Amino acid sequence: MTFKQKLILLIAFLLGAMICYILENIMPTVKERKTKMATIITPSEIRMIPLENILVSASRREIEDAKVRELAESIQQVGLLNPITVTRECRLVAGAHRLEACKAIGHCEIACTFLEGDSLHVELAEIDENLIRNDLDDISIGELALRRDAILEALGLRALSGDNRFSKSRREAVSPLKTTESIAKEIGVGERTLQQNKQLAKNLVPEAKDVVRKEDIPKKDALKLARMEPERQKVVASRLQSGEATFYVVDWDTLKDNKMWIHEF
Repeated sequence: MTFKQKLILLIAFLLGAMICYILENIMPTVKERKTKMATIITPSEIRMIPLENILVSASRREIEDAKVRELAESIQQVGLLNPITVTRECRLVAGAHRLEACKAIGHCEIACTFLEGDSLHVELAEIDENLIRNDLDDISIGELALRRDAILEALGLRALSGDNRFSKSRREAVSPLKTTESIAKEIGVGERTLQQNKQLAKNLVPEAKDVVRKEDIPKKDALKLARMEPERQKVVASRLQSGEATFYVVDWDTLKDNKMWIHEF
């Protein structure tokens, strides 16, 4: 065999080895990355699952009895139109009231769709279901929205400040990144309202959150409270709760001589 033939064989061998390496190592990595970025929480097939097998988190929102009764009546008349959503481990993601309604009328099984996705996708679905509620206060909406932002950012789906929706680092994303405006539309509030709710959730200390909720403090006044330093918030919250304060719009500069004076704007 001539030197030229040996060289050709060596080159062919090296090329074959290189192709095998790419197929076995690099291609799966690219595929996995693209799959991760393109993950969509998509319910799959519908199956009937025994009610006793559905796992409900203790941290889920409280059940509204009136809504359960209304759903139970509807299910008795026309059946369950929308299956509940669970994970592969039968952990409830969406449909707590439908689940309780089926229990109330004596059903043994319930139609379920299975959510395909990791723990962050599941949590995101739970948050979205909670945000649909009409009885959430502004702080609760803000807390959920902040957590939703964190999850979207972790999944690479949140547009950061100054970020181009189609920046080079995210060219492989299958859909535009979510901005504050788009997120506000998804949960049914204005962008400014959402920003204010997140400000309350982020800046109010726990004591101030409690008094805002219990005393039904107007939002404009709660926002003033949120702009105070944490220690000042605690003092004002304590005096509002004790009744020393008679107006809700708080001005820290009017707190003098250990007396609570609150200026009404």
